[in-house]
This record gives sequence, C-alpha cells and structure tokens, in this order.
Amino acid sequence: MIKALSLGCIVTIGSLGVFIYSFYETSRRSLTKKHFIKIPIRYLSILKGPHIEVEIEKQKFYFLIDSGSDTQLSFQSKAIQKIQNKHFIGNSTNYNFKGIKYNSEIYEIETFKIGESLISYKTKISTDHDEAIRKANNWNKEPSLSSWVWGKIDSWMSHGKIGNGFFKNFVCYFDFPDETFCIAKDLGSLMKEGGYSLEPFISTSIEVAPFGPIVKMETKWGSKAFLLDTGSTRSLIQQKSLLDEEETKSDLFLENFHLGSCCFTSCYISPLFSGIDGILGVDFFKERVVCIDYLQKKAYIYHIPLATRLCTKSSYSRLKFSTQETMGVHLTKYQESLIPAYFAAD
Repeated sequence: MIKALSLGCIVTIGSLGVFIYSFYETSRRSLTKKHFIKIPIRYLSILKGPHIEVEIEKQKFYFLIDSGSDTQLSFQSKAIQKIQNKHFIGNSTNYNFKGIKYNSEIYEIETFKIGESLISYKTKISTDHDEAIRKANNWNKEPSLSSWVWGKIDSWMSHGKIGNGFFKNFVCYFDFPDETFCIAKDLGSLMKEGGYSLEPFISTSIEVAPFGPIVKMETKWGSKAFLLDTGSTRSLIQQKSLLDEEETKSDLFLENFHLGSCCFTSCYISPLFSGIDGILGVDFFKERVVCIDYLQKKAYIYHIPLATRLCTKSSYSRLKFSTQETMGVHLTKYQESLIPAYFAAD
C-alpha cells in the first residue's frame, strides 16, 4: 500500500514537473517571439513598392515600407476613415524631398498587428499617404494630371505606409531579394530568434535623421550622403552631381568595400534636406540585403553578387560569379572562403 502511494506521488510530481516545464517553455517562447517579427513582402501597387500586411481593428491593410519617411503609420485618406477607435491630436505641415508642402491630420491608435505580433503602444497615424504617392510618381516636374491619375489607381491597392517614425525603435532587416522584411528588438534577437548572421555584411555608422537613415558612400562623384529610402522606387542623385546627364551609373564603395553599381536618376532635392546628396531606393535594395540598427546608428549591407545568402531559415538559390567580378574588390576572409566552393560546384 505504501509502495503504491509512493509510486503514485512520484508519478504525480513527475507529471506536475512536466506540466510546469511545458508551461515555462511555452511562455518563454511566446515572450521571445515578440522580440522578432518576420513578414513577407508583397509588390501590390502600380508603383511596385514593397508592402506588408498590417491589421488594425481586425481589418487588413497593405502598407508601403517607407524608410525615408518620418511617419509612423500614414494612411490613404479613404482608408483612415475605416478606423473607428482613433483619437484626433491635431494637424501638421510637412515637406517632401522636393520642398513641396502638404498638410496632415494626426490621430493616435492604441494597438495594431504586424504578422502574428501585436504592437501595443500608442502610435501616431496620419493622412499624408496621398502625397507620398504623388511624390513617387513625379521626380523632376511639378504635379501633373498623369501623376494624379496614377496616384489614384495606386491608392486602390496601397492603403498607406509604415515609416521611419516606427522603425527608429528597432533593428530592421530589409531582405527584398527574398521578399522578406524583419523587425527585431535588437541585433541579439535578430540573430538568436531569427537565425540570421551578419558575418559577411559590411558595417558602417549612419546618421538617423527624422526622415530616415543616411549613409555615406564613395561614388565617381566623390563621397556622397544617401538617404536609404525604401519608399522611392528608384535611386536618385542631386541634379548638380550629374550636370547635363539625366541618368548615369556609378560604382559604390562602403568602408573601402565594393558594393556593386547603381543607376541614378537626376532629381532636384530641396535645401530642406541639405544633409543628403541623393537617395538609394528600391532598385538598390533589390540587389542587396540591408540591416539597419536604428538605436546603435549602424547599417550592415550585403551585396548579393559577392557572396552567398546567410539566413539560416530561408532557402536561397546559388549565386554564380567569376574571378573577374572580384578583382580589385576587398573581400572579408569569410567571403574569400566561399569562392573555391562556388567554382568546385560548377
């Protein structure tokens, strides 16, 4: 009888221990999961801008990822009317990079959802997305009828944008070649919970301006400061840099490392944005993986043609390159170790 009771106690205690451990692990994973979010990117709009799905009040919206905007969440004017629990704060006046003024209504919401994660702190939302569409369609000229028409068509597909005002609190991993966007609490969460490695990336210090992150690179025009702007479909350079040319290509170097070349379009940039000489847009991001640590003011950039992709939780196609492409290019020891493996596999 005593043995039976003892055995029963052991089984009960063991079961309780398993339950407590299971509960602990579940809780730990659920807490950990909040430190890292991985979201697929969709190119839904006419402008081919990268969008992610955001849920507010059980309604799905598609927001342009715009690292070159100071907004947190910005809505197309009709879309914001669908949000019921918003609190009006006031109005604000803003300027785009060409110096064109536009007005916004500012509201505040309590929560919204990205992927499977609930963002539960007060977030400002505004109504300036219509202007963002017009900006993206109109590089060198004043607003035209055609840009207005394209903007209206695009607004049916794109509900707004999520910008630098939100990103500045996190580490953001822009993997446009793999159509993936990640948000992490810090680099440790990105690596441990997301399974990413930044070993072959080129790191550099950046300036985090209210309108976005600024990185300095060497070009054929000398050292230039570029806004890393995923809200711009193409890369731009201040008109005075190109002189009489409307479009040209330049190699890019960061910390003496070659990051490939990029095609730039001549564009007027307002003196209000005197800290930048140009913009690196979606065309730049589609050939590179970019990680921005806003809190530490660091950027990590990885040029696809020079090495293989390193995310441990995604499948990548094998990239081929020749010795001629790597001549004159500074490679890390890790990148150099990859070259023989590629040639052996051919």
